[in-house]
Amino acid sequence: MEKKVSLTRNSIIMLAVLLAGGFLVLFAISQYSFLLAHVLAEMFSVAVAWIIFFLAWNGRRYFENSYFIFIGIAYFFIGTVDLLHTIGYEGMGVFAGYTSNLPTQLWISARFMESVTLLMALIFIRKRVSLHAIVVGWALVFAAVILLIFSGIFPVCYIPGQGLTTFKKASELVIVAFLIVTLILLYKKRGLFSQKIIWYLYGSILLTISAEFTFIAYVGVYDLSNLIGHYFKIVSFYLIYRGLIVTAVQEPYALLMQRLQQRNRELEAQRREIDHSKRISETMLNNIPEEIALLDRETLKIIDVNQTFLEVHSKTKEDVTDGYCYKITHGNDEVCRGEQHLCPLFVQKKGTPVVHTHLDCKGEQRFVEVSVWPVFDNGRETNEIVHIARDITAQKRVEQLRNDMERIVRHDLKSPLNGIIGGTQLLLDYGTLTAEQQAILEAIHSSGNSILKMIDNSMSLYKMEEGLYEIERSWFDAAELLRRLSSRWTSLKKAKQVDLLFLVDGAELNSSSHYNIHAEEQTVESLLTNLIENAIEAAPEKTTVTVHLKPTDAGFLFDIHNYGVIPENIRNRFFERYVTYGKEHGTGLGTYSAFLITRAHGGSIYFTSEENEGTHLLVEIPS
Repeated sequence: MEKKVSLTRNSIIMLAVLLAGGFLVLFAISQYSFLLAHVLAEMFSVAVAWIIFFLAWNGRRYFENSYFIFIGIAYFFIGTVDLLHTIGYEGMGVFAGYTSNLPTQLWISARFMESVTLLMALIFIRKRVSLHAIVVGWALVFAAVILLIFSGIFPVCYIPGQGLTTFKKASELVIVAFLIVTLILLYKKRGLFSQKIIWYLYGSILLTISAEFTFIAYVGVYDLSNLIGHYFKIVSFYLIYRGLIVTAVQEPYALLMQRLQQRNRELEAQRREIDHSKRISETMLNNIPEEIALLDRETLKIIDVNQTFLEVHSKTKEDVTDGYCYKITHGNDEVCRGEQHLCPLFVQKKGTPVVHTHLDCKGEQRFVEVSVWPVFDNGRETNEIVHIARDITAQKRVEQLRNDMERIVRHDLKSPLNGIIGGTQLLLDYGTLTAEQQAILEAIHSSGNSILKMIDNSMSLYKMEEGLYEIERSWFDAAELLRRLSSRWTSLKKAKQVDLLFLVDGAELNSSSHYNIHAEEQTVESLLTNLIENAIEAAPEKTTVTVHLKPTDAGFLFDIHNYGVIPENIRNRFFERYVTYGKEHGTGLGTYSAFLITRAHGGSIYFTSEENEGTHLLVEIPS
């Protein structure tokens, strides 16, 4: 701090010495030739005025308001009028036929322009004005001043042998008044300027005021007061140059460079942080077992992949970058289509996985669950997507093994069952049985047929799973089917004290009810058997289970209602295989088989489940 104060004090002393020395030099020159001293003083002011203009003009793009550019353009015209004042001075001989009144008129015009400039510029301290308007405005003022002076219309300011006119002295006072008002406004707006600039502006205005007072006093154009006034003007122009250009233009560049360096340091810190985050992200992605690829949404070109993707396909990043996902994963030359390899992009719901079969680097088949997700940037989707592939080969093999075992068991069960059914039928055909023996054999024969029917149905369900089952529709009376079902579950209904109510198109089922539907009777019966039994098991004691058959626009609907509620934790998986809840011997296959049968008919199955309403299982089947 002490060093800074010392430098400031030294700068002020040096400036004072230079100004004093400059005045002594100018005074000495005036003793030799006042005209030469006047030319030097004025040309310095003209040069400063034009430098202010050129620097302000070239820096116009960097100013936040029009203050500096307004002053810069004005000082170009002020300097030009001062140049005409200099070459029109008495003794220069440039403008023949004109007296000392001409340079005095040019002088007072330039000072009017200067004082008005400093006052009006404060208006633009918070505004931006059209550059074109400023240039045209000052050009018109300049043209009007020159036209008025050289045409003789401008009031007389100096009479040779008599001195200054009243108009000239009054004008100087008006100019001083403008400058004082400017000084007051500048003080009020001092917060808008840096400390250094404001003191340069204060000094420039005060010296301009001092110069104006000296120009009121002289009688001859070569008087000492005239020289002092010009010297005040030189210093005034120098201060405004220092304030507006050196401080307001040059030093901000240094400050800008300082800020740029600081910004570079901040950007470098951000870059290191981004690199750190990128390394963490890459480590996480490369340790995820799923294959992840970033793709261009339009072309499906690969932008980037994780390490798992490269290892699975035995590729390097250079091999896959700018390649196509379908080319690398399937060896196809076009986008995956069709049921076997449907591209996840064509699935209606984003993120819904589809199962593909891929060949790994050894040529072995793999099952892969593929999904795509959009990439967001500030809440907006970009032109990129994330392709995620999860290997489910082990899961599929377990499913396949289970299906194979089920087929084997079904096949092995049918052989002894056929023997039981055939043997009991032969015994029944003898006709020499007692009533008790006949009843026992009929029960065995019926049970065998029931088990065989269940096995056959399970085969049908397997075909439905594989999409190979073909529904054989026929017209049958659904009311008759419901009447057959109404006699079942006697012991179960009795144990839970549950009533079973059947409705056909809003009316209670009776012996005369009829309702023909076009479907496959065997599978519809199996569907209803499973769902009704589940409903009875799920119903609270002493409640009623309702089975309602009603028409729809496309076919018919079964609404099976009970007052139980499906638990929250299985609702999303209710129709999946092996999903069950609360049943000691439940397998979770009843609702799954109902789902398969409904799907095979081209229908839909869904449910609603609420505490007060209970559960409605709804099966819609088109005719």
